[in-house]
Amino acid sequence: MKDFQYFPRTARSANQAKNMDTPHSAEQMRDNLLRMVNNEYSYNRYPDWPNLAHINVDRFVQNNGQQLKKLLCDLK
Repeated sequence: MKDFQYFPRTARSANQAKNMDTPHSAEQMRDNLLRMVNNEYSYNRYPDWPNLAHINVDRFVQNNGQQLKKLLCDLK
């Protein structure tokens, strides 16, 4: 299985990427990526990012992506 890389906002070089397993489904990849973004937000609380505190990743997985769709619509 090939890895994909997540670059945190503060990354300044390729060696600061976080390697993530590439799952066999797009849904699992989305969920993994959402966890990475949510974890980064929880730790850093960037002032110019929207409030992501209301997103519960496990509930998001159960709701089949409805929260992410709403968040993306709210950002437009």
